[in-house]
Amino acid sequence: MKRDFLKNKIEMFLPQFPRSFDPTYYEWEEVFKSIDFSKYDTIFTNSLWWIMTIRYLYENNIQVNNLVLTVPWLSFSTMRWEKPNVSEIFETLQNKDISMLSKRSIVISVLDDEVVPFSSGQDLSNRLNAKFILLNDGKHKLEKKNDFIANIISKL
Repeated sequence: MKRDFLKNKIEMFLPQFPRSFDPTYYEWEEVFKSIDFSKYDTIFTNSLWWIMTIRYLYENNIQVNNLVLTVPWLSFSTMRWEKPNVSEIFETLQNKDISMLSKRSIVISVLDDEVVPFSSGQDLSNRLNAKFILLNDGKHKLEKKNDFIANIISKL
């Protein structure tokens, strides 16, 4: 992905988060505190990591220019998951207005996603008042879609 982003003249900063497959918000919050979000035009997240980002932005009253969220894991209408840390984060944001967190938001989902139903992306898109893009293929890892995503980001 980094190569495709650089090809489209998109600078990337990729923070290293602890325990990415069994996350706790409070560990990630420490990493978020070190990031000056005002330096970045677009915040890009993939899969589950949008929920951590949205919570931090919401709790710290931070608005960003652009949010691009791809194959967002879970849905506001589907609250249970096998990892209690994530369920707790969802419950924190359940009835909150998150649409004001960015000036422009895009949610990208994939029809053939074997992990996340595209309705999860539709749900999040509605909550964010975001543009929703549904791709036919690419699976959960958005195989061969990096250039497409980089192209979208470069036009924001």
